[in-house]
Amino acid sequence: MDKFNKISKNPYDTIVYRTYDKGGSPIYHTNVVQAILKDHVVLCTEAIKDESSRKRVVDELTNPKINNSPRELIDINYEEMGNMAGNMIMLMNTQGKHLCIMSERARQNLRRHNLQTIEKNYKIVSADLTTIELIGGGSARCMVAELF
Repeated sequence: MDKFNKISKNPYDTIVYRTYDKGGSPIYHTNVVQAILKDHVVLCTEAIKDESSRKRVVDELTNPKINNSPRELIDINYEEMGNMAGNMIMLMNTQGKHLCIMSERARQNLRRHNLQTIEKNYKIVSADLTTIELIGGGSARCMVAELF
């Protein structure tokens, strides 16, 4: 990462934190807990059990004094996370419109205020991904290749 940051217009910082499911088992992948959108971060903060880590992660992602590109927090709960709401991805179409790609399961299980925030800021594209979610173990973001 140091090599990349030396030549990048937008250098990265590493934020390390541990997340746990409702039963206390470690969560295996960041895609389950968090999604970064243009102006928002979708994050299951209750999965970050250590309070100082939780505060640091939220501050790093949302505080304009710390982050040059602060984002508004969309705090999903365990139920939303369990229904694949952390596994969404933002894309931009050829007209420059920001799209939020998610499964229909995630869309149907977002709490009203979280869904409204996303709808207000992005065009939602959702599809029934039941087979992928039940058998493959992933969801929408796992199915999209990011090419930069």
